[in-house]
Amino acid sequence: MKNSFLLTILFLTSLCSFAGGPWSPGKGKSYLQWGGGIIPSTNELFYKGSETLLINRKVKDRSFGLYHEYGVSNRITLVTSIPFNIVGTESIVDTLSILPLLESGDLAGFGNVKLAGKYVFYDKALKVSGGLMLSLPTASSNERKGLRTGYNSFDVMPQLAFGYSKNKLYTYAEFGYNVYRSNLSNNLLVNAE
Repeated sequence: MKNSFLLTILFLTSLCSFAGGPWSPGKGKSYLQWGGGIIPSTNELFYKGSETLLINRKVKDRSFGLYHEYGVSNRITLVTSIPFNIVGTESIVDTLSILPLLESGDLAGFGNVKLAGKYVFYDKALKVSGGLMLSLPTASSNERKGLRTGYNSFDVMPQLAFGYSKNKLYTYAEFGYNVYRSNLSNNLLVNAE
């Protein structure tokens, strides 16, 4: 159960989408993005949909990432995403928890590095692109502390993105389906902006 909690946190912080949407940066051009996020400390485990279980220590997560797109041509783009996570457990908050007591401490390391290719199928006012993303099992873990910076699985995600822009207005939607090569559940990705 503790792994379900940590995988949920990692899933929420490691989603990688095509940040450039359906647009290509163009031949020989790049798009670079740096970002980060914090999940505040919590001792609540959300699992089986809407059920909540209290764990014995608060868990915290600070995540940072580098995202890069490079235009091989005006239609073909290579994508790289490199996440770095700092996760940890804090002081005991519940000595009556039914879960085993985790050791306190931190773990820092790379999350699952992602490599992708994107192809622009239609390049008019409406843009349509598709791609394939591969996620590598480059994460760290510490079982005594119940911590990991990613999941130990290769996964593949085909994606399709649609976008429209005119003057200073743009909108896009992206869809993908993540297929894991381990016992993790596959998931559906839907982004809109």
